[in-house]
Amino acid sequence: MDARGYQALTFRGQVARMRELGRDALRRFGLRASTPLILQGHGENTVFAIPGARGMRYALRIHRLHYQTPATIRSEMLWLDALTRDTELVVQRPRPGRDGDPVQRVEHPGVPGIRSCVLLGWVHGDRVGRRNGLAHQRRVGALMAHLHNHAATWQRPADFTRFRWGERGLLLKPAWGDPLAAPGLRAADRALFCEARDKAAAALKAFGKGKQRWGLTHADMHGWNVLRNEGQLRPIDFDDSGFGWFLYDIMIAGLLAHWGKPDFDALRDAFFESYTAVRPFNERDLERLPDFIVARALAILGWLANRRDNPGLAERLPWAIKHTRGKCRAYLREN
Repeated sequence: MDARGYQALTFRGQVARMRELGRDALRRFGLRASTPLILQGHGENTVFAIPGARGMRYALRIHRLHYQTPATIRSEMLWLDALTRDTELVVQRPRPGRDGDPVQRVEHPGVPGIRSCVLLGWVHGDRVGRRNGLAHQRRVGALMAHLHNHAATWQRPADFTRFRWGERGLLLKPAWGDPLAAPGLRAADRALFCEARDKAAAALKAFGKGKQRWGLTHADMHGWNVLRNEGQLRPIDFDDSGFGWFLYDIMIAGLLAHWGKPDFDALRDAFFESYTAVRPFNERDLERLPDFIVARALAILGWLANRRDNPGLAERLPWAIKHTRGKCRAYLREN
């Protein structure tokens, strides 16, 4: 078995190799290698569900290469532990390996590189997806406010380290990948994207990083990273968590999916009704929302351009180019 041919494999072929690596990882966490591994996703990372006597018990996450390091992943695990200990939020709690380390480094001859693996307690619920409505927005607003309050008050360990999602990490030196490297771009696209990028970066730099605006964030709490269980919302997948603007977090969780729709104002107000009941927010900051929306579009395009090794993601590139083109044109026209 040769890891050099991994990128040329089909989606199913890559998953089969990852499942073999996952069985090796199970032993590191004190579980039997014969334990069933049920695919949950093979995109940003590869995630398998592990069943127990009463439904699912754990999620095994196998990290992709060239993104998070063992140190940053351990920091994510520290935050999850702290949220479980300090709040009533239901999040995935990490299980350490047999050696006490929550991050196990595993290699397999059919998979490129050494992979970081974590084992997370299973959180029950249904993915929110595109669910909307005023009651749902109020729940999302309260969840986000409690998460931000914990981030603002938690005394982080000295060795805690995560990405910084500032104007550099999002736009000027994007951690997810360069949107200008996307195949199929026209010269006019490159010029458009550069103009929008530079305008948004300048605006966000001027916005500043004061403590009421900036701190530890989830950074990817869209509807597929939130579960609903008997009315309670439960955030999952803190893989992109890092230091960033709270408004960027708010935009992803409660505003982006509704931007430009007739009911946007009502849904926005419902979100902030519950958010501000828990945590203060300066309404004038919403003037910068278009900057964050175009930054997100460029970041997503850069991510897909950087993940052409994954067949399931590569096929979304044409959509992302068209989507980003529309967002950048609207941003430059209206701001």
